[in-house]
Amino acid sequence: MSDAQELEIEQRVAQGAASERVGCGGFVIKASPGAAADYVQAVSRLLPAACLRGWRIVLDTANGATCGTSPAALRSLGAEVVGLGDAPDGRNINAGGGKRTSGSLAVAVVAAAARLGIAHDGDGDRCVLCDERGGILDGR
Repeated sequence: MSDAQELEIEQRVAQGAASERVGCGGFVIKASPGAAADYVQAVSRLLPAACLRGWRIVLDTANGATCGTSPAALRSLGAEVVGLGDAPDGRNINAGGGKRTSGSLAVAVVAAAARLGIAHDGDGDRCVLCDERGGILDGR
C-alpha cells in the first residue's frame, strides 16, 4: 500500500467512513464490530481450554494493536496477565516498551514472579519471549 493510499484511508476513517463499506484506492474499508472478539475466540481455540491456568504472564503490548486482543486471549486460557504498555492514546505506540525494550520485560517478569513474558511490537506482527529467569528469546 502506498503512503498516499494509507493517508486516504486514515482520512476516511477519521471522517467516520469506517462505519460503512467505502472503496479507497483499490481497498475497501469495512467496519467489523465483532472482529476482535472473533479473533480472540479463534486464537483461544488453538490451545486446550484452561491450559494457562495458574500461569502469571507479563504482557507488553507496546500501546499498540494487540492491547485488547492478546490479554483477552491469554485470560480466556486461564492466565493471570500483568500488563505493560497497555494504555494506548493514539500517539504512544512503542513508547517506552514493546519488543524493542526486552530488557524491561525481563525485569518485570522476574519482579512479578511470572512464568513467561511476551512483548509485542506496536503493530503486533512480531514478539519476543522471556522465561521466568529473565532469559530473552528473540527469534531472530
